[in-house]
Amino acid sequence: MKKLIIIVFAVLMLTVSAVFAQETELMEIKWEDIAEGVEQSGIEGDFYSVSDVGLVMWIPSVLIENELTAEDMADGMILFLASEEGDGFMFVNYMDLEGATLEDAYEGLLEEPGYEDVEMGLINGLKALTYTAAEYDMMGLSFIDENGYMIQFLFFPMSNEGFAQLATIMAASIQEGY
Repeated sequence: MKKLIIIVFAVLMLTVSAVFAQETELMEIKWEDIAEGVEQSGIEGDFYSVSDVGLVMWIPSVLIENELTAEDMADGMILFLASEEGDGFMFVNYMDLEGATLEDAYEGLLEEPGYEDVEMGLINGLKALTYTAAEYDMMGLSFIDENGYMIQFLFFPMSNEGFAQLATIMAASIQEGY
């Protein structure tokens, strides 16, 4: 099973790398390109709605939904997943950008120290902003919905190789709801 996870991760990374090399086009990741490999890997998981924002995401069964506090919700958090062992976390935030665009967020992250691999692209046909922050050991993806709200997916810690592979697969699965 571990070999298959590595193969799926490698295929995904090669797809991303090949598209990054085409500077004139946005990177594009499609679930259909890795779905069979994920299925063959034996990793248990399924697609779930991400709150009520119109997106679905494949979530491995090793991640458990945690109850949000009033403070979490006031800060815009709509989903918090963690592994039972506490060695992998994923947060989803939903924030009003007050008229700003995904391109504005992209430009802002390019100027912000500490953010790396800041790229615009497409994930399953959805315009996405992807980035990493070594200081926080985090990978992030952001989307804008039709109401001008940012849906931000944050994965921690990316230094955990196993979790990083799952996070990459989860990121590649984000798509419009059924």
